Amino acid sequence: MKGTVRKGILAGVGLVDLSIEMAKGAIDVLVKTGEITTEQGKKAIEKLQERGEKDLSELRKRLDEAISGAESETAEIPYVTKPHFDALEARVARIEVLERRVAELERIVDEITEREGPAA
Repeated sequence: MKGTVRKGILAGVGLVDLSIEMAKGAIDVLVKTGEITTEQGKKAIEKLQERGEKDLSELRKRLDEAISGAESETAEIPYVTKPHFDALEARVARIEVLERRVAELERIVDEITEREGPAA
């Protein structure tokens, strides 16, 4: 589970970083075409980076809360260890053998009852 969450965190970080890089590219184009000044471009990039850091911090906080909640929930879930599973599997196999024996004995009793009639 932690591996999956870690991948999610890395994906979120990657998306934030990609978004900032794409925005920087767009701002560079606006500066080159003269639609905004270099100073305006720098300020816009600074705001984007601040916003990205804030969003990333919020994402980390939410993920930490989610992980903590998931860990506390899974701590209460009983789980079966391999030795315990093997013991249960052996027990089920013994029960199945006993069920077959009981079925065979019932069949024999039915045959005897049919031949000799009901007991008095």
